[in-house]
Amino acid sequence: MRSRLAFASAIHCPGDLIILDETLSVGDLSFRMKCYGRIRDMRASGQSFLIVSHSPDTLASFSDRIIVLDSGRKLFDGKPQDAVIAYKELRVRSDSDLGEPADDSVDEVTITLLEATPKVLRRRGEACRIRLKLAARRPVGDLQLRIGIVDGRGVAVSVLHASLTQLGLGPFAAGQAVELTARFENWLAPGSFAVTAAVYCPETETPLGYVGRLTNLRVAGEPEPLGPVAALGHEPRVELSR
Repeated sequence: MRSRLAFASAIHCPGDLIILDETLSVGDLSFRMKCYGRIRDMRASGQSFLIVSHSPDTLASFSDRIIVLDSGRKLFDGKPQDAVIAYKELRVRSDSDLGEPADDSVDEVTITLLEATPKVLRRRGEACRIRLKLAARRPVGDLQLRIGIVDGRGVAVSVLHASLTQLGLGPFAAGQAVELTARFENWLAPGSFAVTAAVYCPETETPLGYVGRLTNLRVAGEPEPLGPVAALGHEPRVELSR
């Protein structure tokens, strides 16, 4: 309740800059949606905000420009979607605790796009298939694959979490590769999206590989006011198969 009161006080006090430090992470969904709506209205009228959050999706949804820093060094300065990708790639490099790789690649498991059909979706419910290959550079055990659909601001619209062990795959020897197909039916609003892929160790949550833009997708049509998910009650649920 103190956080709610602080937010209500801040947005009703005149100021050149409003600073919100993790305030949006508290409260129920209804409260957060009201906060988001109020911030967007104030930004549209010219108000400036400094928002502190551990959620890249939250920052991307309110930003026109994001700067990614690493130990005070600027790594990226530009559009929110590309900034979120750059940040997550940085996290994969910094969070991996498996030692130095044998070459310049930072991934212990490489992720390669084999095919994406179609790349332009024109109908509601149209199926999209994405074929990818995972290759272990060193011996690894159980792996969790995460495939995300990210909108133009870098916000994850849908994320698949799948254990490869449950698909009968793993452990993996060095150099072993497997091909997988991810499929989803289009319930996205018109716009541009990126498909991301990441591989994690499920026990430690250690990132072993990440591709921030596995492929681009475009949904044809005029923009809709409903946001990135076009049909209420539906979302682009991703299914995985061998």
